[in-house]
Amino acid sequence: MLPLDLPLLEPPYHDVAPIIGRPPALGAIAVARVDGPRGLSTELANLLDQAPWTVPCVVLRPATVTPSILQRVWELPGQPAFIVLGQPGDRVLPTGLLTAIASRPAPPTSLLVAYVVRRTGSVILGQSLDQIWSARDRASDTTADRTIRYRLRRLSDFGRHDWIRIRRLIRAKVEGRNLTVEQRAQLVGTEARTLRSWIARYLGTTMKTFRMMAGWEWILEAALRRGGFPVDQMGLPTTRRRVEMVGA
Repeated sequence: MLPLDLPLLEPPYHDVAPIIGRPPALGAIAVARVDGPRGLSTELANLLDQAPWTVPCVVLRPATVTPSILQRVWELPGQPAFIVLGQPGDRVLPTGLLTAIASRPAPPTSLLVAYVVRRTGSVILGQSLDQIWSARDRASDTTADRTIRYRLRRLSDFGRHDWIRIRRLIRAKVEGRNLTVEQRAQLVGTEARTLRSWIARYLGTTMKTFRMMAGWEWILEAALRRGGFPVDQMGLPTTRRRVEMVGA
């Protein structure tokens, strides 16, 4: 149970509501306002620790945009989005939150790997994904490829090509803002029907939902769950399986 009372916007992003005794839905946005010099409370950091698939969005007033407060924001887990209000009394609309999240830079491989390790407890999986996702500019190493394939087979049914496709889904989401389905597919080097099949297979959803949901975090989380990785819905990998994966 999440003992928190933090404004939360969940798909389809119509109404803000508090979290009451349940984990946030995939694609949820946690809204934290910084109204004074004390900056952020610990509540948002606690939420992101327990439900790291939640997208943090920090709302600042011009007077609170100080180096010390910005440092506290950057220390949050994940990749926070920002909104700076023009006037203290300005309302924060769902469209503004979604725009701020969509405007974040593409997440680096290191951030994606950190998320996977955090959720599965498997450093081995993280190392393998770092090699797979960073291999674009590296020469092919047959021995390393065999090692990666062996490691991945021990961890789940997802192989190298599955993880490459999941990475492409993240790119299609983050870099494909305002693009058509066909343009998103072209962006990641495939066809529209293939992109739809990846979304159904790895995320268990439709293209319509894929386009509507905020952030990249839910994509990694959904893929891990679909892949049978031992993650629960309260932020921690299951204890028994976590030990096995770390020692894989």
